[in-house]
Amino acid sequence: MYLDIDFKQFGRCVLFALAFICLGPSLFAQLDTLSSKKSKPVKLSALPVIFYLPETKLGFGAAGIATIKGRKYEGIKPSQVQFAAVYTLRKQVLIFAPFELYFKRDKLRWMGELGYFKYYYNYFGQGINSGRAAKEVFSADFPKLTSSVSYAVSPHWYLGGLLHLEQFKTKDITAGSNVALAPGSGGGVISTIGLDLLFDSRDQIIFPSKGWFVNLKSEHGGKWTGASYGYNKYELDVRNFTSLHPKLIVASNMVFGASNGDLPFNQQFYYSSGIRLRGFDDRRFQDNNLLLLQYELRGQIYKSLSGVVFHGLGTLSSDVSGLFKNRWVHGYGMGLRYILNKRDHVNLRVDYARTAEGGNFYLTVKEAF
Repeated sequence: MYLDIDFKQFGRCVLFALAFICLGPSLFAQLDTLSSKKSKPVKLSALPVIFYLPETKLGFGAAGIATIKGRKYEGIKPSQVQFAAVYTLRKQVLIFAPFELYFKRDKLRWMGELGYFKYYYNYFGQGINSGRAAKEVFSADFPKLTSSVSYAVSPHWYLGGLLHLEQFKTKDITAGSNVALAPGSGGGVISTIGLDLLFDSRDQIIFPSKGWFVNLKSEHGGKWTGASYGYNKYELDVRNFTSLHPKLIVASNMVFGASNGDLPFNQQFYYSSGIRLRGFDDRRFQDNNLLLLQYELRGQIYKSLSGVVFHGLGTLSSDVSGLFKNRWVHGYGMGLRYILNKRDHVNLRVDYARTAEGGNFYLTVKEAF
């Protein structure tokens, strides 16, 4: 996906697990039954969310995923829309809906995200050597739109263009702090356009067991696009899936990111997240260039329940050459999966990851990659 579509890493929050254990299975069953009765092509899975963080106090909402697949088109890729809406007692809001839609028997692919964010974020400083003790927390308020439309130019190959729009405001920043000194801390407009090239030979787009996914994206912005910042940003995302056994899959992922120009700090590459180098605090490391390697072993345990072990390592740098000189950090862990939608193999994902700085839990839908 073009953006990080995982629900949210809550770090050291207290999750009210009983809400998921007691309400989740019954809600999944009810929604799936309703969708099958009213519209068989649509499969909807959702869950309630409740959490507590010192910065947010009590937060609550809902998250889920809908997959759409026409009855006439067996073998056609399912379209999907994820959604999440969260509100906290400190009047913070997270509303976002990433989507990946297919038309004309998979020849036309439209993906992106529409969202509004009024939330707090971590900032630890620049680079892979930033200290955990330097953590600062600030608030940001912004609407966001990303859109990529591509067309199948040959079997497995898609080519198209992308658009990224944001208007962000930062708040709760102390004068002279690291956040205040970061590039782009004053807010502004993000407005970029670019190219999107994709090779996709996976046998299934949500839970593949074999094939390749290779995605090269570029973003370009400046005064000529109406942006407050002028920069170029590139990302190469390579994934491979190999089936060792009908119930055992090896998944690997390599990501290379590069940029130049006046890149604001909220558009930099970063670790950790629910999909990249799990285990560190949210946005623990960030910089203008990134190199990441991660892999997973996925296996069925019993019926709809499966397990995963994973490892990831990566580095960041202010310039590309530094990626081959700087230190690397790594995280590892394990998780459980429960199938919410058997037709499209949509999983509820629960992971725990460890690093040299501690560990974090992740609760979301779909795989990390």
